[in-house]
Amino acid sequence: MTAVSEALRRGRADARNTTSAPRILVVSAVAPVPEGVGGVYLRDLCLLYPADRLAFAILPGIGSGAWPEPLDTAPRTTLDLVPERGFNRWGRRVQRSTRAVFDRYVDRRHLPRLVERVAAFAERVRPDLLWVPLAGPTMINVAAALRRRVGTPMLTTVWDAPDYFLPHYWEIEGAALQRAMRRFGDAVRASVRCAVASPEMGAAYEERYGTPCVPMIHGLPESQWLAPTGMRSRDEPFVIGYAGSLYARREWDALMAALGTIGWRVGDRDVIVRVLAAGLDVRATGPARIEFLGWHSTTDAVAILHGCDVCYVPYWFDEACRPGVELSFPNKVSLYLAAGRPILFHGPRHSTPARFLARRPVGIPCHSLASDEIVAALTTAASDASFHATAEAAIPQALREELGMHVFRRRFAEFVGVEETVLAPVPA
Repeated sequence: MTAVSEALRRGRADARNTTSAPRILVVSAVAPVPEGVGGVYLRDLCLLYPADRLAFAILPGIGSGAWPEPLDTAPRTTLDLVPERGFNRWGRRVQRSTRAVFDRYVDRRHLPRLVERVAAFAERVRPDLLWVPLAGPTMINVAAALRRRVGTPMLTTVWDAPDYFLPHYWEIEGAALQRAMRRFGDAVRASVRCAVASPEMGAAYEERYGTPCVPMIHGLPESQWLAPTGMRSRDEPFVIGYAGSLYARREWDALMAALGTIGWRVGDRDVIVRVLAAGLDVRATGPARIEFLGWHSTTDAVAILHGCDVCYVPYWFDEACRPGVELSFPNKVSLYLAAGRPILFHGPRHSTPARFLARRPVGIPCHSLASDEIVAALTTAASDASFHATAEAAIPQALREELGMHVFRRRFAEFVGVEETVLAPVPA
């Protein structure tokens, strides 16, 4: 997203009333750099905010790339690394069985020192607000304690439901998960406002924790949107676009199997799957047409995806993933729609993308792993001109009303509690 960050940098000079902006201390396990979804999200928000009103206390390890030039002048400290994975000398089984002992060890040895380090830095930078993205066990564990120790109001951000990502990415389960969820609840309750990943998450957390929630979905500026063009010619191959890592492996494998049953040909059109990602691990039991194009900047990705017929959004059918499926929202939807292409959503009916499609007819859903139902959805996407005409009309409206950067900016102002004029303008 180089073009976006550069435009934001230039636009910063036009922001007004910056002296009225509260000074914010960002305490994060993710750095505001273009590495990963969280880094890009945080970077683009920080570039909207006056740099002289920001300070950063960052855990090492996630996002080690170069910081954007405008943020280089902001006070910054790197916190000590806090172990999060458990004792690993004897393997996964011992990690799980010793989790309670490991948590007590981290609580006593590492977390108090981290809180004091942040408090000392806060004494120096004198923030009006703390901003803590609740990404990972450490930030969940210390957020409420930081609020008490530093003594300033706190904002929190939730990108993924922790009762999904803690078991899946950190293998925190059972009593350890319950303990982490209690601390997560303490953190959200202690917040002035919480930025969340979807309207569904906002409604759920407001009811559960009583804290005002602001849905903030990352989007691209209108200058990067490409106009939808309806159905592509039936004389061309049918191209399915995909951007990002393969997080929903079972669903991807079901798509590959379904394509295999029809010989990678649908509606008299050869099928190509076009993948934009830093890496790709693909298994095929027969002939396949997969174009692996590697990593691309957002600007280039939009242009490449514009040449596809549909863009693929898988979400987990696994019941263990239900909290994430019901509350989180895949940011790739914004990218796909900015490319002017409808989406092929492959996931359960109770998911946030399914609810999004129910109110925004910008794609076709497939709520099954069965090959025949996947093929039926592909056939519609490959040959139904009315489906493409409906999506063509609905995509710009969805971007204007929910998924554009101007919406992201407006909700960020609400989240921080400032007038929009304090923020840099959206890039032209």
